[in-house]
Amino acid sequence: MARKEHTVDIVELTVKSLKRFEGGEVEIQNSNECYIYRGRIASVAETEDGVKFSFSWLAKNRGGPMGSVKPMSLEWDVVTPS
Repeated sequence: MARKEHTVDIVELTVKSLKRFEGGEVEIQNSNECYIYRGRIASVAETEDGVKFSFSWLAKNRGGPMGSVKPMSLEWDVVTPS
């Protein structure tokens, strides 16, 4: 049986390439700090420090991400987007 090679594509993320996600939804998880957010991207902009995402709505899960000590909840709290 022939062995398949696994390759990884390197993608350069630029503001121009990220702008196509405006209007889409994103989920941000961190199992070390035990949080999960979900929101709709209103805009992507370049700043002096890098890239800034602004959200039209943003919600924080009352639990944690999958695989963390605190299980994910069915309940979400709306937070003020920035």
